[in-house]
Amino acid sequence: MAKKRKIKKGRVVFLLSIIFILLGLIVAGIISLFISLSNNKALTACAHDMTMTQSLDFDVNSSSYIIIKEDEIPRTLYAKDEHERIYPASLTKIMTMMVTLDHTIDINDTLTVTEEDLSGLIEANASVYGLEVGDQISVHDALYGLILESGADCANLLRRYIEDQGYDFISLMNEKAASLGMRDSHFANVTGLDDEENYTTVYDMALLLHEALQNDNAQAVLTTMYYESPDGYDFESTLSPLESYNSEEARALGGKTGFTYIAHLTIATVIEDERNDTYLVVMANASEEGDDGRRAHIEDVHDIMENLIVRW
Repeated sequence: MAKKRKIKKGRVVFLLSIIFILLGLIVAGIISLFISLSNNKALTACAHDMTMTQSLDFDVNSSSYIIIKEDEIPRTLYAKDEHERIYPASLTKIMTMMVTLDHTIDINDTLTVTEEDLSGLIEANASVYGLEVGDQISVHDALYGLILESGADCANLLRRYIEDQGYDFISLMNEKAASLGMRDSHFANVTGLDDEENYTTVYDMALLLHEALQNDNAQAVLTTMYYESPDGYDFESTLSPLESYNSEEARALGGKTGFTYIAHLTIATVIEDERNDTYLVVMANASEEGDDGRRAHIEDVHDIMENLIVRW
């Protein structure tokens, strides 16, 4: 008759200890994940909460768009072809601003314009603020020139400023995009000039706009229509025509526009209603043809302000 094998008490205690340790690690991991999601719920919700998405019930010029209400948990309210690839044109400069702010020690640093910063811009028909070789401008003011005036000269100047610190600016742009969950985006330049490798989606661009509004400096630039620098630089936003549509019910705070003949008209804007609720609107590929076609994206935002936000 076989003898029953005795299990030593010490071995049982050891095995139970291992089990309790593993359970503790699992519980700690779950708690850590919950805290992480709670701390980042705004971005996560903006990225993934599509439960109320529907198309607009009126026609717009833009072929793709996304409209997000920035509640405590942001909600995507309306969207069409939000994951379709677009060329962002000068919406690219929002990423240029964010990378610059991420790697700037002193926003009041003074920069001197060189020939390198202006090279090729006229030939490429790029939008510029109008800097000249030898001009001196702070990082702070160059950011206003970058966003409000859509200055490619400011974009190149800021790129050189960061790269002089030993960074590869384009790599930083793509690393930033990846960190924000911009899975369908790739950046190849800082200006938004046409390049097959410089692309995004309105969904991804909404993620970027949402992130920019969490940064005090970026928010200040993006929600300014006019800025006069103490150093003598004056800036007016390309979105300033929207001011004529502002009302008590809805007002455009700012944002960024873009245009190239391949990208057509693009726009990313921030709108506030009478209850101080905020909406992000990103639209792309509006045709510039027709009567006053160069304002087709502006008219789209006006229609959203008038037909949607006033209703809400």
